[in-house]
Amino acid sequence: MLNSGAVQVEEHPELDLAVMETPLTLHDLVRFAPLSAFRLLTVRSENTYIVEYRRESGVRYHSRRPSPRLDLAPLATRLNMFERRDGRWRSEPLDAAAPRLFLDNGNGRPAPSGIDAETVTAEVLDFFTAAASRADLHWSPYDGDAK
Repeated sequence: MLNSGAVQVEEHPELDLAVMETPLTLHDLVRFAPLSAFRLLTVRSENTYIVEYRRESGVRYHSRRPSPRLDLAPLATRLNMFERRDGRWRSEPLDAAAPRLFLDNGNGRPAPSGIDAETVTAEVLDFFTAAASRADLHWSPYDGDAK
């Protein structure tokens, strides 16, 4: 899939974020394998969106220090203002193994959204850009270490 052209990836290294457009649900190993980013927005063709952190962003990674995880709750609040389908955008706790943000229609799994892909992508990019300077939204396994 990754080499067929069906999956498109746009990396934003300044945000430690990749945006992956795919027609299918892909396993974690497939989604993250080609990426250097620790943050990922997956855009599936049926308007299902998932913002997630790599598992490695929650541990003391040896080869490089990942960007801190940012609390996605303010982004969920913002996306809920746009949403027209049943369900609520929700974010998982930052200390979860691989926290995600997605539209939950009550079954606990990502559901299709009424928001178009361009709007979700723009909101996610804007959020990570603005939230980078907000220490109150940061979480890192390195918290408390001398910098």
